[in-house]
Parts: sequence; C-alpha cells; structure tokens
Amino acid sequence: MAEGVKKLGRSLFYILEYKGLLEQTGFQNIVELKYAVPTNTWPPGRQSQRIGALQRTNTLGVIEVYSLGIFTQGLGWTKEALDKLLVDVRKDIENTRIHSYSTLMTVYCQKPPSSSAASFDTTGTSPRQQRPSMS
Repeated sequence: MAEGVKKLGRSLFYILEYKGLLEQTGFQNIVELKYAVPTNTWPPGRQSQRIGALQRTNTLGVIEVYSLGIFTQGLGWTKEALDKLLVDVRKDIENTRIHSYSTLMTVYCQKPPSSSAASFDTTGTSPRQQRPSMS
C-alpha cells in the first residue's frame, strides 16, 4: 500500500508534517497528540471495546474508498483483484484474535496574532499545493 501511495506522489505519513507546516506558517502553541486505538473489539474493558467497535466501523466504511485509487492507479491492480483482497481484509478487521492498534493523531494550535495574520493565506489552501482557481 505504501508503494502505491508513493507512486501517486503522496505519503501515508503526511500528518507527521502538520506540526512543521503549522510552525512555518506562524501558528502558536501547537500540540500533537498520539493515541493507540484498538482496531476492533479484542481488548478487555468496556471503553476499549467501544472505541475498538467505532474504529472497526470507521475502517470498514472507508477501506474500499481508500484502497481503490492506491491499488488500481498506484499499483495497477484490477478492481476485481482488489475486491478479492478486501474480502480477506474485512475478515481480518473483524477477527478479534488479531490484536492490533492503529495510531490516531491529533494536531491543534492557535492562530498567530492578528498583526502577523495578514501575511497568511486565508483561502484554506495548503502551503504545499494551491487549489486551482474556479474562475
């Protein structure tokens, strides 16, 4: 999967760049938090199982959408081959004998003081890639 994302000119680890990009842009009090989230309901404890159930639901809801472009465009797979793989992936996601976590990362910060905010792009575009004009 990482190879397919790389061939598409992207990274699976783009969120690791957020803090640096926010610092470069002048944001302050940047906080980066990482959480280990169970991928299904395998762990003991009601809260961990509830979080795992939510993570499982989220993952099952997006796995095909996330995989389609990466595997077909990035790696040259057919849709049929991907569908066959995803059958097994879905089974593994549901399998509580597989004890795995995913990392949930949150980054938040404060806007820079208004005196320096005028120099920032307020269109909502990323500093790496400007959106095309709609005109």
